[in-house]
Amino acid sequence: MSGFLVFGESDQDEYVLDLLSERYQVRDKQAYDNVFEEFYSFDELLDFMVGLIVQRS
Repeated sequence: MSGFLVFGESDQDEYVLDLLSERYQVRDKQAYDNVFEEFYSFDELLDFMVGLIVQRS
């Protein structure tokens, strides 16, 4: 996990900053190489996460 700053996680995903590419990502916990979403700013990642919370409510 070196090279990543982890912001949080859900049951299946981890929300990280890839320090090498400087991109915010949603990665699969099981197969960490799988990137589901990628964002250029923390605001975009946060908006995505809040959208998931609202959708599940």
